[in-house]
Amino acid sequence: MKIWIKKLWVWDEIKDELGKWQGKEIDFWNVTGMENKEKGFRERLKEWDVIFLSETWLQKKGWERVRKWLPKEYVWEVQEAARKSKKRRAMGGMIMGILIDLYLAFTAISCTQYYIIYTLTI
Repeated sequence: MKIWIKKLWVWDEIKDELGKWQGKEIDFWNVTGMENKEKGFRERLKEWDVIFLSETWLQKKGWERVRKWLPKEYVWEVQEAARKSKKRRAMGGMIMGILIDLYLAFTAISCTQYYIIYTLTI
């Protein structure tokens, strides 16, 4: 499943009014596993300014392997997948990538087992 957002509303908390998102492209992509992706998939990641990849199924070792081939122009954060039992594969997991130039505009970053939060000051 892929969700494409063409319009994004941003609330300016300082001015207490609707702000502008100035043409950044965001993509949410249910990738159903990350370690089996080909080069074409990797190149497509560069089409967006911010990308969320869900259902990555990655745990620590898998993340270390995948991180090596992700585009270097981004800052990457990971929420590792959880394993409910030893016999089953890990479920869930999310990766968020932000272009380095845009990443520098963020003022707060928080990443835990359950969420990834970025706060942007425009």
